Amino acid sequence: MMLQRLKKYRGILHDIEITKVKISDIKSSKGIKGYVQASSPHPPYSKHDLLVHGYDNANHLNNKIRVYEQTLTDLYKEKGEIEYFVDHIRDGNLRRIIDMYYISALRYGEKMTWQKVATRLGWSDESTPRKKAEDYFKNPENPEIKVL
Repeated sequence: MMLQRLKKYRGILHDIEITKVKISDIKSSKGIKGYVQASSPHPPYSKHDLLVHGYDNANHLNNKIRVYEQTLTDLYKEKGEIEYFVDHIRDGNLRRIIDMYYISALRYGEKMTWQKVATRLGWSDESTPRKKAEDYFKNPENPEIKVL
């Protein structure tokens, strides 16, 4: 279960950024504007053009913003739970392996491979960190995995 959530972490970060942009676009949209002909309510009742602003369907836009904000809240919650899980792995080496491969890869500006993780941690073979992580998640009795 937790392994599947970790694998979704990068997608969650991407979804957070996209959702923020969507909210920002809606909030900064200028809506609809146009001119109408109007006249003064008092004599001489001269006709003039009046610029009006508005939204085609303000309720629809507000509902969209609400949905996107709820989505953003859910994404941040999921992100926080995953980070909490990784931060509380007791074995320091294992925590660094999992953090580097699944979480911190974006700090390096690239997708981390098991070989890159092995090299950064001083191992020559990619199978060392990969097997440590696989063994950790294969053990159904591991109490840390049941935390979330």
